[in-house]
Amino acid sequence: MDFSFPRPVPDSEKLSLLDILENDSEIDKNLWVRDSIKNSRVARMKKVLECPYITHENVAGSITPHHFSCALRAGASANYLLINNERRPSAREMLRLQGFPDSFKIIVPYTSIKKQAGNSVAVPVIKAVAIEMLKALKLYERGIVENDK
Repeated sequence: MDFSFPRPVPDSEKLSLLDILENDSEIDKNLWVRDSIKNSRVARMKKVLECPYITHENVAGSITPHHFSCALRAGASANYLLINNERRPSAREMLRLQGFPDSFKIIVPYTSIKKQAGNSVAVPVIKAVAIEMLKALKLYERGIVENDK
């Protein structure tokens, strides 16, 4: 069966971190880190970026800031993400990073949605692959195979 993986999203259609993040005033106070954690992160950063950015602490303790997010991983303490070294991502932000629409209802606690977002595959990727699979299946059903093209 002839199948082509979808092409990457053009840069002009990509969301920025500003599109993903919520207003800080709307963030649960429990997601904000202590000053000692923030100061430790800032001191270990390899480069300085303008806000907004997401930092990731790897197993070796290195802090890497990005204007995009690295992979969300369920239960991986070495993959500790902070927004601007100040707070953890909110449940809605984690879902947005994975491409879930804002209409997706959050009905579980933060720890559960963190695991669910970390275990999920990005929704736009699944959608794009499914569209290509349907195209390939329709061509196959009509008897159009690679040799007939």
